[in-house]
Amino acid sequence: MKVLYTIAMMLVAIVMADQNAYSQAIIPRLRVANFMENAPAEKLDFYVDDEATPFASGLRFADASASVPISVGSHRVIAVASGAPKSEAIFTEEVMVTSDSAFTLYAVRTPGDTLRGITFGRTLTPVYKEFNNLIIGVFHASPKLGEVRLMGRDPNEKNVFASQLWFARRGINGELAYFLQQETRITSTLLIDNQPTNIYFTGQYIGPQVLTMVIVGTVAENTLGFYMVHDSDTLEQRPVEKQRYANQGDGGMRYVDCVPDEFTGDASGRRFIRSLIAYWNQGAQFLGATGVIDDLLGPTITQTYVGLDGPPEQFQLLYDTVNVRTDTLYTLFLVGTGMDSNVSTVILPTNWNNRPAPGKVRFRLFHTIPDVGSVDLSMKFSDGEERTVQGVGFKGHSEYIEVSGGPVTVRCLQAGGGKVLFESRGILPYDSTYTLLLTGMEKRKTLGSTLLNDSYSGLQRPMVQFSTVATGAEAEAKGVRGVGIWPNPSRDEFVVEYVSSGRGEDRIEVVDLFGRVVLRREVGAGIVGERLVGVRTEGLSSGSYRVRVIDGAGMEVGSGGVMVVK
Repeated sequence: MKVLYTIAMMLVAIVMADQNAYSQAIIPRLRVANFMENAPAEKLDFYVDDEATPFASGLRFADASASVPISVGSHRVIAVASGAPKSEAIFTEEVMVTSDSAFTLYAVRTPGDTLRGITFGRTLTPVYKEFNNLIIGVFHASPKLGEVRLMGRDPNEKNVFASQLWFARRGINGELAYFLQQETRITSTLLIDNQPTNIYFTGQYIGPQVLTMVIVGTVAENTLGFYMVHDSDTLEQRPVEKQRYANQGDGGMRYVDCVPDEFTGDASGRRFIRSLIAYWNQGAQFLGATGVIDDLLGPTITQTYVGLDGPPEQFQLLYDTVNVRTDTLYTLFLVGTGMDSNVSTVILPTNWNNRPAPGKVRFRLFHTIPDVGSVDLSMKFSDGEERTVQGVGFKGHSEYIEVSGGPVTVRCLQAGGGKVLFESRGILPYDSTYTLLLTGMEKRKTLGSTLLNDSYSGLQRPMVQFSTVATGAEAEAKGVRGVGIWPNPSRDEFVVEYVSSGRGEDRIEVVDLFGRVVLRREVGAGIVGERLVGVRTEGLSSGSYRVRVIDGAGMEVGSGGVMVVK
């Protein structure tokens, strides 16, 4: 019994110690924020009680002070013009401080045209930190705006919060109405009485933290503003951020899946992607690109889950932070191998303003083949110009180069004069910007090149796979014509070009990434020379396939890759 009693007393002591530590850790605190419209002074200083020096000084409009510890009880907060004595107070407000709470006093102009401080309190709690959650409050601080409604939605158009507001509206307990939300990008819709159109603001909200959205100004005076004050449980001073009007962001992001192998149990090769920037629970397929997520600007965090629906060990969690700049598209390439959970992201920017000269094309090379080392490339263009790029390693890329558009032949070799890995050909359309991806896996015999459009568009554009003329030893041999494959998505077909020997009946086979023949087309015998054969894609799922041509004697004429987009 003594042992049990001792253990029980020890547990009680531990719990009491934890509670005491908790109470000591989150002491009351106070901050001030200046949102006074048409203030009598450009800057304000703030004093507490009889203190001789201000605890916050030089606050301009839309500035907030650091949060400072303060004792429980009644306190006077005095606002003066910066540098003025306390006797020339603009206003004096009483703040009743309670334990385990944080208070923010907002200096404002009221609808009655008086100057005063309005205080909101919030009980401090660490719960929101467990899952990178956000606690979001909304403060209507505009003296002339009248009653408004505010709604917030995430990228999937799901309502995050909705509130009907009037000046300095309080909740039942005297606090602001706070909403708990996972970190995400939020578009806020402001509905104003007698205003014919809604107003939209947007921003990415990263947890864990506590935020207060402050509405000030009017539409008529062109002063309407939507600000974000950081109220997290911290003593540091953070800048107040002004939210952008929606659809005025100048940057964008997208994902491109360049992982050439499949995850166990998923024959389609689809990867599960979940991202904060917009696309939640999206499937991405090899050589598939998402649409562009635009209206972004400034630091943007992406959180990407890559894998299958299944046990957690099949997932990878990738974090990236991108400082999105004006008129710039950021492409997040998923590269590596999924079988060994070795997927990573490579982020490449494209400036939308750097367009090619008329009749020219801008493009860069990006190496995504995981099982070959550095490569050298030679390219021959329609006007006879030749370009070489040497020593491009896995995940490496070249800078954009400007060349003549039209047909191009790409020859890829192991770096330093090694064997030819593949040769492909395709068309670089004029007056646009592209990334030419080196794709596939050598051991799967799926090497090739794929064209990705980098020009501005919010649409999801299909990637165009160049036809692979020859690979490996075939490409080393001179005079090998191989096959050409020309996608024609508008007719749900692709055209195969090859030279027939006339030795019996030829056949065209379409092979998936597992080596299975999923489509076979017989071609009539007796014709010697070049042939163009259309192959319908009915029955094929979206994805990457190898197309091979076998003559009547059973010899493979050549093979190439094709991307089917449904």
